[in-house]
Amino acid sequence: MVKAQQDEIPLGLPIPTGGQPATGTTRGVITYTHTLYEFATIAASTLAVVMIIYGGLKYLFSGGAPEKVNDAKEIIISAISGLLLLIFANLFLQLILPENIIQTIR
Repeated sequence: MVKAQQDEIPLGLPIPTGGQPATGTTRGVITYTHTLYEFATIAASTLAVVMIIYGGLKYLFSGGAPEKVNDAKEIIISAISGLLLLIFANLFLQLILPENIIQTIR
């Protein structure tokens, strides 16, 4: 079996890596992408939870008006759908990425 080389390839450009020194290597790109992905996941999850709370409050204060109730239900369903999509996308990435790549990133 042929093993892949673990050498880093210099890119020649500084890469922001979220508090770590910029190395300008492919590992820096991977770390940068992973940090960006984690930030986006946390931001999207937080937004989904906030929208579920907003939809619940809108439902609570709708006063029984059918159009307001339907609007609130639509907000809640959309937020839950987005959260489920985010969870399944994360599970899919964990399924297709080999464990050694995930450990290398961390």
